[in-house]
Amino acid sequence: MEQAFNQALLNSRVIHGAIKAAGIYHYRMDYQDFVQEGMINYAKVYKKYHAQEELTKINQLAFQKIKWQAIDQLRKQMRQSVEVMTTEEQWGLFEENSQFKIADVINQLSFKSQDKQRLIAIFDSGYSMRDLAKQEAVSTKYLQRLKQELRQQLTNN
Repeated sequence: MEQAFNQALLNSRVIHGAIKAAGIYHYRMDYQDFVQEGMINYAKVYKKYHAQEELTKINQLAFQKIKWQAIDQLRKQMRQSVEVMTTEEQWGLFEENSQFKIADVINQLSFKSQDKQRLIAIFDSGYSMRDLAKQEAVSTKYLQRLKQELRQQLTNN
């Protein structure tokens, strides 16, 4: 295995090239982590194929393995960092971090009074959209449109 790591050090251009081909550049904070993973992957490929393949073929195989491993790692990082917040969670954060209440904000916007009450109920009642739609005798699609209009009005103001 020591020979495999020595070979990885000698062929560091392959490792850096594969990482660059995956779209990872040296100015990233975790670039050296990708390099270390690439070294390990290169050593594994070298150990597995050095008896039956020539060095250029090993370099090609290692390049592909390192590139795909880096891309997979990037995908994992993206999934972990991206969290989708529901509108209710966003309102919860808004209410916690400001002195306004949802009802106060909604009442200042241009909605019909009945729609204002429906919007307030969406966030304050604790009912699901389906239950609230039945209670208000409107469709869930209508309530979703109201929420969308609310988002638009808030972003425009």
